[in-house]
This record gives sequence, structure tokens and C-alpha cells, in this order.
Amino acid sequence: MDPLSVTASVIAVLQAANTVIAVCYDFRAAIKDQPWALSRITSSINELRLILGRLEQVANESELNFDETNIARLTTLEVLCQEGGAISNCLAELRTLEKKLVPGSWAGKDGSKRRALIQSIGWQFRGKEAEEMLQRLEEYKSTLNLAITMDQAALIKNMSKMMTDVDENTRSLFKQFQDISLDDRKRSILQWLSPVDPFINQEAAMRTHHAGTNDWFLTCKEFDNWKQTDHSFLWLSGFPGSGKTILMSTLIDYLQQRTEENDHGLFAYFYCDFRNPETRDPLNLAGSLLAQICFKLRSFPESLEAAFERCKISQSPYGRRTNLDTITEVLIEVASEHRVTILVDGLDECERRRDILRFFRHLGLKGLHINILVSSRDESDIRETLSNFPRMRLEAASACLDHDIESYIRNRLGNDREFKWLKQTFQLTIQECLISRAKGM
Repeated sequence: MDPLSVTASVIAVLQAANTVIAVCYDFRAAIKDQPWALSRITSSINELRLILGRLEQVANESELNFDETNIARLTTLEVLCQEGGAISNCLAELRTLEKKLVPGSWAGKDGSKRRALIQSIGWQFRGKEAEEMLQRLEEYKSTLNLAITMDQAALIKNMSKMMTDVDENTRSLFKQFQDISLDDRKRSILQWLSPVDPFINQEAAMRTHHAGTNDWFLTCKEFDNWKQTDHSFLWLSGFPGSGKTILMSTLIDYLQQRTEENDHGLFAYFYCDFRNPETRDPLNLAGSLLAQICFKLRSFPESLEAAFERCKISQSPYGRRTNLDTITEVLIEVASEHRVTILVDGLDECERRRDILRFFRHLGLKGLHINILVSSRDESDIRETLSNFPRMRLEAASACLDHDIESYIRNRLGNDREFKWLKQTFQLTIQECLISRAKGM
């Protein structure tokens, strides 16, 4: 089996996992009394996706550099991909699970239609059957984690042969291997903080972004003041369809590059998406911000580790999660020693809005070296809670928005293959009509 076949096998399992997760989200959105198996399945498959992501990285590295070391790395992955191997078994298990969750009569249905069907028939997965399936998935995940551990050990051994200062460097490398349980602990804390990966939303938003649009915001005085001040808060408000999410993705991309190139503090972002219930949970939002910051720090504050231990030993299922007060305290602690930049899109989509608004207000008032930029619709509770902070209304920049819209329309009509067949005079008519009626949307 060549590297491409191994990569394709891992990607196939990732795609199957994503499909099952999407169905689980539909169940969570459609039924009120959620069974224990639903949350367990969602959590288990999210963990599986993280493991598969690391295996895909190993396969990709081997594909790019097909030398003696990487051939050895591929041997383990090939065994896992063969019939009866953990990767092959995972794929079969996920496809079976999808069929149980989505009967054949639902084929091709998604979104609101699928949620309507879910509401009509409810959860049909028996508890014992779900428990057995979860047990099998845990066994497969353990095998895959072991393969990753073996791969890390092989790399460390190979690196140690290349070191010139054997006495000092080899001890350091093998100490990293001995501390692999500590790495597992770090991953556990990150997963405990939040299972949501905001990169998915960022990537989707950037795909729809037209080059050159939103550049006006990068040079406007409101953004410049926010960026240059050591402790600042800016609320970006706009009506639905005014382009807040695409604008935020541009800012995230710009600030992320700026942070990495200039070593300019710590950066975190998040998208609240009405299509994904997990992104609307205040704990997932706040936890994801803290997880991103801790990941870049490569360490966890003692107060956070202590909170993790308390939740881990708690007998109550509700005690196994952290709370907003703890996350607030830890973020303020980090911001007392490092410059922290936070961007959040779609604050109005968040559930328990009072809690998350209080969270951001507290950070904005107490964080020593913290820059916060949030976007949302103009709603009364948000307006009241954030009244002490600067605000920029997108409606006030309608001329800039109209220019962006005109640029986007011209580009689509001029370059998109779907419109090439239209006569130029008809294209101009469409262009003029759309631009005149856009009004910032």
C-alpha cells in the first residue's frame, strides 16, 4: 500500500465521522429530551476525529518524504488500514452507525427536512446496542493512539542518532518520550475546555471572501485605535446580511498573521453559528478561547489544572465541566502577563446570552493586556451590556460596503464560468440592478 492509499483510507474514516457528527447535531437540535447515548456518541467521535487528524498528518509527511524512516512509519499504518485493522474497523462501524441513525428512507434529506423526520420518530438507538458500539470504538481509538505513540517513539529514536551532543540532547529527547502521558493530559484538558474547532468556520468564511474586499476596515480609525491600545474593546454591529462574518474572517486572518510574524502576544477566535448547536454554548465559546491561548502558551496556569482535577474526580455529571467564572479568572490571569487578542463573531447567536455578555463585559473591564472585538446584530440586551465600550456600526460604512459589493458582483459576472454565456449587455444590466438594490447587503 502506497502513502496515497493510506492517506485516502484515513480521510475516508474522517468523512464518515463528519457525516455521523452532522446527524448527531440534527438530533440535538430536533429532540428535547436528549438520550445519554447521543452525547456519548458525539463526544467519542469527536475524539476519534482528533486521533485521525494526527494519523493523516503522519501519512502526509510520509508521502512528502518517502525515505527509509517514513517507509517504516507507513508499515504500522498499512496494518491498521487492512481488513480487520483499527482504521478499517472504524470505517465499518461508522457506516453501520450512520445507517442506524439515518434510515434508507431518509437518503438525500438534510437540514430542516431531516430534523422534521427526527422529531416525528425520535431516538431509536437502544441503550445496550449503543453501549456495545461505544465500547468497540474505544478499543479502536486505543489501538490508534498506541500507533501514534509508537510513531513518536520511532521518530525520537531516529532523531537521537542525528544529535551531535549525545549526552545533553539525547536525554532531552527521551525525556519528552517519557513525558508522553503529560501530553495526553494536555490534550485531555484542551478537549475538556471545548470540543469545538473554530477553524472550520474560518476556513469556510475565507473561501467565500473576495480578495480586496474589507480592506477598508483594516485602515479605519476605529480598528486602528482598538489595535494600537494595550487594553481595548470594540463592538461591531450590523443588520443580518451586512457581511459581519466575512469581515470578521478577514480580521482574524490579518491579526493571526500579524501575531505569528511579530510574536505579538496570544490570539484566539470563535464563531457562534446558528447551524451548529455546539458553537452556541457559552462554555464551548469561552473554553475554546482559553484552549487556543493555552495551546500557544504550551502550558496551563495552575488554577486551570486545579479546576480540571476537581471536575475529573467529581461524582456529578454536571461537575465534569468547568464554568465561566473559572475561565474568566484564568484568562484575566494570563492577560496580566501576556497580551491577549480575542475575536468572536455572531455573539447574538449564543445561548444563555446574559451569561456570555457578562463574561465579555468582565474581561473587557478587568483584563490588563487584552484586546476584544466582537460582532453581532444590534439587539437591546447586547447594547445595554456593552454600553461602556466603543461601538462601530456597519451601517455607517455603507459606502465602503457598497464598493465591496460592486467589486464582488463585477468579479463574479466577469470571471465565473456560470455567467460566461451571458451577453455583455445583459451582464451589465444584471450588474447595475444588483448594485443599485444592494444597500449594504
